[in-house]
Amino acid sequence: MVFTSDRRRYTETALMDVPLPAMPPGMPSSEIPETVNLCAMSLRNMLSCLNKEQTEMECTHHIKAYLSCSETRNRELFEVGDRYVAKVHAQAVAADEHLAAEQMAGQGLLSRLTFGWLQSGPTREELLQRPENAPHREALLAAQTLREGIISNVQDLHSRLEMADTVPPFEDTEDGPIEYDRRFFQRQLNSELEQCLRWIRVLGL
Repeated sequence: MVFTSDRRRYTETALMDVPLPAMPPGMPSSEIPETVNLCAMSLRNMLSCLNKEQTEMECTHHIKAYLSCSETRNRELFEVGDRYVAKVHAQAVAADEHLAAEQMAGQGLLSRLTFGWLQSGPTREELLQRPENAPHREALLAAQTLREGIISNVQDLHSRLEMADTVPPFEDTEDGPIEYDRRFFQRQLNSELEQCLRWIRVLGL
């Protein structure tokens, strides 16, 4: 993973260059559902909205595509994702340099998203009951909290963008009228995606 010098956001190049995690022995690449690749691609498109001057409609399209793809139900892939996350976490803990740990943590989150882990993976209880996950208890609890926050965040954004064509142009509030225009929704979109990027950066667990 490549960060910009100020680490405020990933570059577009970094997002598009993130490789899909390797499958373990016994799972040929031909068996990987096409939806897994589509999910990874739509996630990258969604996050790269921050680095482009795209309209709300274009960004909404990416978000819808991501939410649709990440609903894939494939327990075997979730299991693979769990093992990959544990491996990434162990590497990050052992890393001497903060940047190296940050890079691996970011790759771990993108891998979870690729597998649909954030959307419909194992529950907190299922993860904590597995003996092999005992050394990663704190990491898994933190990851579960982040998962719930990201899901809520993205779904809320999706709902508000769905309302863009139905809300009145103005709304009276205690602070005065609010104008709902393209700039308003673009600011909302940028704010939500910035939060997603902040979660990715702090996922050192």
